[in-house]
Amino acid sequence: MLLTISIVIIGDQPLLLPCLESIEAQTQVEHEIYLVENQASPAFLQQVKQRFPKIKFIHNPQRLSFAANHNQVLRQCQGQLALLLNDDTLILDQALDKMVNFLETQPSQIGVIGCTNIDQYENFTLSCYPIPTAKTIIWQHAYLSRWLPGRAYEQYLAQAKGKAPFPVGWVKGSCMMIRKEVIEQVGYLDEDFFLFSEEVDYCQRAKQAGFAVYHMPQARILHYESTTTNRFVGIKLRGHYLSKLYFLAKHGMARDLYLVRIWFILELLVKCLIRGIGGMTNRQPDARQRLQVYLDLIHICFTYRGEPARALLKQD
Repeated sequence: MLLTISIVIIGDQPLLLPCLESIEAQTQVEHEIYLVENQASPAFLQQVKQRFPKIKFIHNPQRLSFAANHNQVLRQCQGQLALLLNDDTLILDQALDKMVNFLETQPSQIGVIGCTNIDQYENFTLSCYPIPTAKTIIWQHAYLSRWLPGRAYEQYLAQAKGKAPFPVGWVKGSCMMIRKEVIEQVGYLDEDFFLFSEEVDYCQRAKQAGFAVYHMPQARILHYESTTTNRFVGIKLRGHYLSKLYFLAKHGMARDLYLVRIWFILELLVKCLIRGIGGMTNRQPDARQRLQVYLDLIHICFTYRGEPARALLKQD
């Protein structure tokens, strides 16, 4: 087997069927597909089985994390290459064939590759980044990349709009292809993140093991961003902050962690003020929920000592 594709769903996901159809229509290389389902209905699963009888199913009766779900496939991967693919994506222009062909013609040191993501409005979105530091995290959270692209967080912007593959810090987990040799040497996704930054950590660990991470601009997918995580607001908000803290702590970036903690506290205090006003005026229906999350996160940022994100994450 050349390529093993891992797709995870939480509940019944209407975008899954178009995703699977796009794989079959746009992919010529030999491949197998694992669908890791969490709490999907029997009727929906039967519909998938009837339309795609060759798919292999892994059933989880409770909701697991991004890493825990995909690791179930990586541990039994038969392919020379493994692909982590979001269910809210569509494969365009033989993207997976292009990624496979690139890896097959390159030295084995190139261990991980990502592709171009475009949104549902066919707008280009950056999907490759430098390894996070205090500078890039604060730049992102302050939304400075919207006004000053190319200065820090989006340093790959020009190359990502080009044609030639190039080395990067990390690529989005919405469509990330990994050599089997990387899995054998680096291991699996770190389940202590629970949500967000799992792919960042994995790319960093691959680089530390001597592999290169590349982005391939000419391979494109359409990605309906956050269709699953938007259903779980509390988890999404906590993961957005906690995953970054844990990444910096795990990789020994003490100074960056200190600066980011200070920034997060200031940022969250401002957001508490905004959500507090929104809650009093009833203009923001989820303002009270978000306010409580922000207050919890402020306390965590004050007291954080490197704990895994999963240990601090309340699953609403």
